[in-house]
Amino acid sequence: PTLALLEQALRAAEVVAEDVTWVELFVQRAAIFNGLERFDDARHWASRAEAAAQRGHHRVLEARAVLELGRVQMAEREAQVADRTFARAESLLKESDDPALLGEVNYNRSLAARYLQEPSRARAHALVAAKYLTRQTRQGGGETGVARGWRILGSSSLLDRELDDAEKYLRRALRLYDRFGDVLGVAECWTDLGVVARLRNDPKGAMGYLDKAL
Repeated sequence: PTLALLEQALRAAEVVAEDVTWVELFVQRAAIFNGLERFDDARHWASRAEAAAQRGHHRVLEARAVLELGRVQMAEREAQVADRTFARAESLLKESDDPALLGEVNYNRSLAARYLQEPSRARAHALVAAKYLTRQTRQGGGETGVARGWRILGSSSLLDRELDDAEKYLRRALRLYDRFGDVLGVAECWTDLGVVARLRNDPKGAMGYLDKAL
């Protein structure tokens, strides 16, 4: 409803399509539809956002649009295409100092590399993502950036079967998520710790962690 009201106001004011407010609206719609797994709609709005951002020379918003497009491609298992799309998003941010967005781009580059069975590159991007998200916290973004950074490293270590590192990073993330009441973050950490326990042939411990996730 908020986005619909904003669109009505923009149309009433005859704001040009490449105005930053329109581009932000398109990006937000793409992100919402990605979250709802309505990928055709997400692709449509991401493409509109990208085109409008290019016309208006809004490079950061263009990067956000391209990131949403890459997420669509990953969901559709077009990992090689998505990998190039995420790289394009990062190249648009060369002159930007937006650690949160740079962190998200590198996190998604890590996922794409992992899907393409390139574990070294996946881990490298995970480390870069964690670095940017930690910097976000130093710049006043709250502790969520640090928690997300630790969880990204934990998940990456888990996928590499580096179980001691995975447990260490996930427990650091868990403590932070628990401190500021992020229920979803806590559940995700307990779930990953359950997988760690299962890989250590500890089914009882795994079930205990998964029960906590619920």
